Amino acid sequence: MELLRGEGVAVDEAVNGQEAVERIQRKHYDAVLMDIQMPVMDGLQAARRIRRLGQAPGGARFAELPIIAMTALAMASDAQASQDAGMNDHIAKPIDPDHLLATISRWMKAPGLPVPGAEPGGTPAGPGGHGGEHAGGPPRLPADLLALGHLDAADGVRRIGGRPAPYRKQLRRFRAQYGGAIETLRELLAQENTAAAEAHCHALKGVAGNLGARALFAHVSEIDALLKQDQVPDAAQLDAAETLLRGVLADIDSLADEAPPPAPAVPPTPAALRALVERLRRALGTDLGAVEPLLDELDRGAAGTPLQPAVREIAARIDRFELDAALALLASLPIPPEDAP
Repeated sequence: MELLRGEGVAVDEAVNGQEAVERIQRKHYDAVLMDIQMPVMDGLQAARRIRRLGQAPGGARFAELPIIAMTALAMASDAQASQDAGMNDHIAKPIDPDHLLATISRWMKAPGLPVPGAEPGGTPAGPGGHGGEHAGGPPRLPADLLALGHLDAADGVRRIGGRPAPYRKQLRRFRAQYGGAIETLRELLAQENTAAAEAHCHALKGVAGNLGARALFAHVSEIDALLKQDQVPDAAQLDAAETLLRGVLADIDSLADEAPPPAPAVPPTPAALRALVERLRRALGTDLGAVEPLLDELDRGAAGTPLQPAVREIAARIDRFELDAALALLASLPIPPEDAP
């Protein structure tokens, strides 16, 4: 989303395949980027549902809608499965920005996205291609990012659109959500829950690749391949993954804390805060793409007030897609009455 918005693309996000099918019926889209492994309904099922809508009277737009698969699976059989489900193209994760933009531009009816370093046909110029910094080469990174030893920050920043600030945010999210990833994997394997272990490993692999955690990505990919063959990794392989993960977490912990947002010169009135909360509540139900700027605005408005811890907790819940919990916290946000001192 960061990458595409940086190129001027309007992006909506669905949290699972069922929601994707519902959204495309309510609104006309130029293209769909369809993740394969999702809860509730996976991407292959969702694509088939959309194509079936195209067979109904008046459903031509669903038959013609470009659907591009996104998956950390990169074997030819996976690309074939996506095609058999009715998708137009296939992009492997971790995402290469040049290839992503080239693919979207090729399938959208109104192409015009910049495609830095891509040859005709959408082939990236090579691993050194850049995204987000079209004319000036790779983005200039702050010294603390350049000093990281277990993260290729230049690669991670490139994959998120060339801006260090969103990359830092993704690193913090990784720290919060995957800090105990290998311990969780051990527990799932001890429970002989191979399917859940494979799904967990698959997710960790994709995120590690997008962040530029190259060694962790490579090692977790090997474990993921074993699990897909119903083989259990041995203790030494899990220990090595734990060591690599700790190195990545140490890198993240070495980064300077982001400065808190400054309190506004004129604090927002309770009425303005309530209006902002209502906009955020609606966005959580209809437009996840609008949520982040509204959260930032609410965080600034709550800076230096007793509301700030609750607002931070709401943001953390949204980061983990715990939307029902976030909505409940929003509803109970203790905004003072209008006549409060």
